[in-house]
Amino acid sequence: MRTTIDLDADVLQAARELARYRRVSLGRMISELSRAALGKDSEATTTSQVLVRNGVPLLPRRAGELVTSELVHHLDDAD
Repeated sequence: MRTTIDLDADVLQAARELARYRRVSLGRMISELSRAALGKDSEATTTSQVLVRNGVPLLPRRAGELVTSELVHHLDDAD
């Protein structure tokens, strides 16, 4: 199904990176991410001040630049 949506630039970039990594279309990746976010299993819970999702402790979010493959390659080339 075709539709038009407005996404924040960082969200679009992250979805593109995941789609490229998983070798699926951007539309399929957005659909999978949306389904996961809407499902009960993907809800994050807080346990002892540590954010946990699906039993895996998450790192705290930090403001700043989104880490992409391009950024990693650029930083790797700089060494």
